[in-house]
Amino acid sequence: MSYGVALSETQPRPRDAALTRKPLDVHGRLGMYGIALHTVHLPAGETMRVRAAAEGDIDIYVYDRFGELVAFDNEDGCMPSCEWTTLGEGEYLIKVVSNEGFPVDYQVRVG
Repeated sequence: MSYGVALSETQPRPRDAALTRKPLDVHGRLGMYGIALHTVHLPAGETMRVRAAAEGDIDIYVYDRFGELVAFDNEDGCMPSCEWTTLGEGEYLIKVVSNEGFPVDYQVRVG
């Protein structure tokens, strides 16, 4: 069994914290039981939602810049979502995990 990790393009970090954030919208393909990692720079004090959709059962996990798990949805299903309030500005890691024994196309949107 292979647990391949796909790294996505990282959203550019804004040079000025006053710049408005742009949501992350990524499409990808996970291998059997695959994992994809995406990063996004978010401001502090905003309620954020992560939504995903796939052709099979996937989970999403969100980690802050310190590696602390801040939100997740690991219920069975192909459309996980979670919501949290950012405590600090910085990079957040979105981890997408496939629970399928076949390749799965997916989309993740943060905003």
